[in-house]
Order: sequence, then structure tokens, then C-alpha cells
Amino acid sequence: MKKTVVRFLSLFLSLVVVFSAAVPAFAASESRIKRNEEIAEKLNAKFNNAAGNILDFVGNIVPDSVNVKKLADYTEDVSFKGDSEFLTEPADGAYWSLGYSEASILPSDFPKGKYFKGGYALDKAFNSILDDLKVRVIALDDNSGRGKVVFAVVDCIGLANADVKLIRRKLSGFAEENNIISVNVSATHVHSGIDTQGPYTNIVKSLFKNINASLFKSDKLEEAIDSRFLNIIVEKTAACAEEAVNNMKPGKLTFAFTNIKDYIRDRTDPVSYDENLYRFMFTPYDGSEKTIIGSFGAHPEAVGFSSDIASSDFVYYTEQVLNERGYNYIFIQGDLGTNTESFSQSGDELNLSRTENCKRYGKEIGYILAGMTSSDEERKNIADADFVKEGEAGGKYTPWYISTAAAEEEEVKPILNIKQKEVLLKISNGLYKGMTKLSLADNAVYRDGKTKDYYSPTEIGYLELGDDIKIYLTPGETYGELINGGEGIEGFGYVSIKEKLYSGKNHVLVMDLMNDAVGYVMPDNHFSYFTFKYSEDGGFKFKDGWGFTSVGKEAASTLIGDFYKLVDETK
Repeated sequence: MKKTVVRFLSLFLSLVVVFSAAVPAFAASESRIKRNEEIAEKLNAKFNNAAGNILDFVGNIVPDSVNVKKLADYTEDVSFKGDSEFLTEPADGAYWSLGYSEASILPSDFPKGKYFKGGYALDKAFNSILDDLKVRVIALDDNSGRGKVVFAVVDCIGLANADVKLIRRKLSGFAEENNIISVNVSATHVHSGIDTQGPYTNIVKSLFKNINASLFKSDKLEEAIDSRFLNIIVEKTAACAEEAVNNMKPGKLTFAFTNIKDYIRDRTDPVSYDENLYRFMFTPYDGSEKTIIGSFGAHPEAVGFSSDIASSDFVYYTEQVLNERGYNYIFIQGDLGTNTESFSQSGDELNLSRTENCKRYGKEIGYILAGMTSSDEERKNIADADFVKEGEAGGKYTPWYISTAAAEEEEVKPILNIKQKEVLLKISNGLYKGMTKLSLADNAVYRDGKTKDYYSPTEIGYLELGDDIKIYLTPGETYGELINGGEGIEGFGYVSIKEKLYSGKNHVLVMDLMNDAVGYVMPDNHFSYFTFKYSEDGGFKFKDGWGFTSVGKEAASTLIGDFYKLVDETK
């Protein structure tokens, strides 16, 4: 979907460039570069304005399906809101307890049934499976008496908030019986999993059928995603949540992190991303299996955009390494933004296929997690088991332990604070608006009868672990500059997440795609559908820009503004 739209817009706007009278400014002087940069900046504004007008026109003319509700009838629907009060010190006798569970979510008729890839390719049916697709769940409690918290992560591109609520409803009775106060469902964001968002499956058929149904106010709409597969996710996630709660054991929770900047790259300017891989490790007092929670921000798309092979991408191979060493594993997306994997470690020139690269990348992340706090000698021993050796595959191989440093580990005090809030997001991107109006995606959508604007309910959350770890739970793919600050946030209107939460000694993390998938979230004043730039070595070029897969340009200020209010309410 993303690349298809980019190509279409790039072709259209390239024609604009060809016939534009502004481009041929190539005066042979020192000011030529600056002049061309100014030209590119002006054209960029014009092109984005043109693209916005085109998409607005399309989004406005399509009819509402019967699934579009009246905003006047909207009521907040968050059944698990978390803690009413936050603790600053552990409760008397407090201790950590954690339970783990996982299950495959592959349909029994896969790949014989026609299941479609969720990410980058439209109507791409799978023909085979490389590894597995899973849901992984942890249940966590600080035993303060306030209640348990569940985190589930599904191997998929993303889940709509409306579908997360199906899982919560399935769990409602069990949750009440077991004092569960918060249920959170995220996605690993694999681009080689079965479509869980809608636009990648039978899009042409769905488009025409739903336009016809919407014109005549019929409820005979093509379903946005395969309801059979969605039901598997709901059933398996709820069952794993119950099992995780039943598996809970007392133990110790520790935290560590290390810089993995050579494993991540940001595709958009200005480059801004969290360079760290974070590790929470739970060690049961009874000596049973430990559980590792790993988090960093990178799109799992190593298998490839055009591949028809289903896979949970690097996540599976990280888990494989850790399982072999006696750990359970769950991966929670971090500061995702426009980040993806990087295979460009210093001196690394291996000649590998896409699937080999995927396995290599996932296993190296596993080695780093397993050996994060080990001594240099122990880390080298772990590296001896590495599946790629120097000289193999036609290139020089740089062992992972050379690119990362051993980390310090700290014990996390048994304090678990969490609070959540529902937010209404205005849908101002015409493409997104048209899809939701026609029920081509699973998002709930409401129409304001007075302003004619459309809104979708989503969620934000604030999580604290111990007395020095603060986490923003966000439904989007948040641009790094909103987290880290810098030139990319100038003029935005809010300080960065780290500036808001950092107190001089604490750790600030972000967990994206939590309880919804609303697309890219970029600073309002820098919102763009694509970027047109000039550089001396590359000339005039279109570069990545992801506004067409965003709810709209108000997303960042709405989410972050409401998040800061939520944080202030906890003080």
C-alpha cells in the first residue's frame, strides 16, 4: 500500500516538476546550491499542498458506509483504565510476579486458504511459510493489591483499537475474577504477516463493493480483514492472557540497555531515533525459566517487500536464540517511527539473501540480549555459537559483540503504575478518511454532523516501572524527533517526550502501536505526504514521506497533548 501510493504520487508530481518553470535555476556560482535548496523547499510545499487537495477531494466524495456512526452518539469505551493512583515507593511486602504464555496464530488451512500479506504489497497472497506467526503474552504484578497488568504482542502489521476491544471483552469475566486492571495489545509490525488492517486484502473488489453498498446504505459490505483470522487472534490472545496469569510466579525484575545504532537506520530527515536496545529480565525465585522483554524501534521487513513468504521476520530468530538458552521472549516495539533494520556494521560485507539476512539479524539481536550484561569473555563465548563465520558467504563478518558494549544491570523496584485514556483523533488525511468511510479498514469512525469532520477513537497510556523507568504507550509509529527533540520538533508547540518525562536520572522509553495502529505520527508543522529535496550529489529528488499512511497532520499534537495531561494527572 505505502509503496504503491508513493509511486503514484511521485509519477504525478514528477510531471509537475518537468513542466515547472522554477527548476532550471543552475547558475554557475557558489549560491547555486542554496538557491536550488530554496527552490526545492518551495516546490515541496506546493507539491504537498497539491497532493493534499487531491486526497481531500477523493476522501470527501466517497459515501459513508453504514458503519460510520454519529459523533453525537460517541461514548468513551476503555474498560481497563489502570491505576487510580500512582505509587512512588513499593507497597509493604511488595514483590514482582510475572507469567508468560505464547501460541501460534497460523490458520490450520494456511497457506491453502487465500491469506494476504499485510504490508507494502496489495493483494499479495501467500504461497509458503518461512517460520511461524505467534502471539506472546506476559502478565505482570507488583503485588501492591492494586491489580495485574497484561501485555500481549501479535505477529502482525497492526491491530485497530476496535479489534483490541474484542480481545478485552473476551477477557472481561476472567479479568474481573483475577483483578486485572489493564489489558494492552500491540503488534510486532511484521510486514510479512497476514493482513490485519484491511487495505492489503482484495482491495479492488472491496472498493467497488463497498462504494456500491455505501451509496445504497446497505450493510452488505466486504469485510475489512478476514474475520476467521481475526477470530483466531482474539481467541488465542485471550487464552494466552489467561494462561499467563495462571503461570505467574514471584521473582526479580532487572533492567539493562545497550547502544545498537549499527542495527537501526532512520529513513527520513532529520535522522532521529532511540539507538538503544532495552532488556527487562524476570528471574523467578524458584529457578524456572527466565523471561526477557526486549524493546527497540525497527520495522521488521527484512524478508522483503515483494516476497510471498509468510514470516514473523527477525522476531522469530531472536526468540529462537533465547529459547535455546532457556529464556521466554516477548518483543515490544519501541520508538518505531520510520526506522528499519540496518545490516551495515563496520566492515560487514556479507553476500546474503533476504531470508538469510533476516535470520542473521534476528539471531544477532538475540545474542546481544542474551549477553547484554555478560563480561567480554562471556560475550565472546556466546559469539562462538554464531551461525555466520568470518569469510563465509563471500565477505568479511563483524561479530555482534564488537559493535555493542557490555551493559550494567539494575534491579527494578516492585512499582507498577499504569493509566490509560481514550482519545478522539481527527481524520484529516483524505486517503485515510476515504478508506474508513468505506469500511476498508477496521477502525471505528464517527462523523460530526455540524463540521462534517471524521474522528476515530484511539488510546494513549502512561506506564512506570520501578521509580526511574517512564514509558509512553502510543498507538502510532511516532517520529523520533517527537521523542528526542532537536531541529525536527522546532515550532511544534510541545516539548519532546524525553524533555517532558526526563528528570535527570530516569529512563524514558516509548512503546509504539500499543492498543491501536493509527499510522505515522509526525510533528504537525512538518506533516508531509512525501519530501522533495535538492542535494548537490543527487540533484532534485523525491524522498520518503509517510503522511498518506497517517490519520492526519493533527495526530501528533492531539496524542502528545492528551498524553501530557494524563501524565500531569498522575502527579
